[in-house]
Amino acid sequence: MKKIFSAIAIVIIITVYTGCSAIPSREEIASIAEEIREIASQEIYIPENITSETPEPVINKEAENFLNEMAELTEFMYAQADLPSTVSEQLEQRLRSREFESVEILDVFGTVDGIFIVAPHFEMPAEYIPQERTWYIGAIELNGEIWRSEPWEDALTGEFITTYSRCLFDKKGNIFGVIALDFALDKFNETERDDDR
Repeated sequence: MKKIFSAIAIVIIITVYTGCSAIPSREEIASIAEEIREIASQEIYIPENITSETPEPVINKEAENFLNEMAELTEFMYAQADLPSTVSEQLEQRLRSREFESVEILDVFGTVDGIFIVAPHFEMPAEYIPQERTWYIGAIELNGEIWRSEPWEDALTGEFITTYSRCLFDKKGNIFGVIALDFALDKFNETERDDDR
């Protein structure tokens, strides 16, 4: 009870000290509330350059088509009982021989029967477990549809990259792996800007 009286006394002292005009009338309070409701109902434009430096997610049909082509090649080779190392070599050969108009494919990678494959070939750290990565999990969850990552920044090059992935199926429709590719957004964005001119 003493706290309530103390709070009331403080309010009275502040009011007397600052003058009675500092206390808004009911009409002023209603007017302020109406302004706040009006402002809250409006859409607020926030310029892109202050929200984030990360590009928007991109859907690139050329990258999707290439991923599907690589998936079909891998599924065909799997049906022929080719070893994962042979599959990896074929993916690298196809990647090197292909010209892309609107996208720079950086690498093709995935798993075949749990074995990690990558083209162009490079060694991954021993602690790298594909089945724990978002590109793998996302593809499994989408069960045949293409999964796309949010753009992410490559620590080595500083380029923004998007990863696409999808499941691989055997003739019986069972998943035997996942195939994925990374593509550089910078080249895609340059192509888009050129098209706009």
